[in-house]
Amino acid sequence: MAEHIKNIAISSGLQIETLHATSRPGLLPKLTGKKIPKRIKPLPFKPVVHSLRMLYHILDYWILWIRAKRCSKNSVIILDRYIYDYAVEPRNTSATPEYVRALLLKIAPRPTLLGIIWDDPKKIHARKAELTVEQLSIEINGYLKFTNLPYAIAYQTNTSPESLARQIFMDFLKANSSLPESLK
Repeated sequence: MAEHIKNIAISSGLQIETLHATSRPGLLPKLTGKKIPKRIKPLPFKPVVHSLRMLYHILDYWILWIRAKRCSKNSVIILDRYIYDYAVEPRNTSATPEYVRALLLKIAPRPTLLGIIWDDPKKIHARKAELTVEQLSIEINGYLKFTNLPYAIAYQTNTSPESLARQIFMDFLKANSSLPESLK
């Protein structure tokens, strides 16, 4: 989806940097060389360690935001993953206490638009059987809870990728007050 949005944005005259990150931008070095466990398997329960890891990742996003501010006003960064995954995915959340996650999510940089792309768990499972239908349902419901944020919009994937990307891009333009008027 990020590539579709990028192509639409470029045709509009915006300079685009697309980052595909599984959990963070990666501007800071990795904390460990160990392989990350599959996301359906929770990490061992170490609240302090995992809370510090989440804080480290938020710092990584702040560095990205500072870098982005140095770009021209027409520059946009599209992330297809973001820190909100910590609040939803069991691999990321099992060892960080709820009150710590809530606090850390409040200090994370706020995106212009948080697009939550979702569909029926059975349809997703048929396309990509990475998680069970039950696990997908839990994660989708977790992500949809973010729609109460003023900058979050849920998009169901019941249309073509190009059409969905165009809608997300148009919503981004409406939400972004720093872009030149000619692009809105």
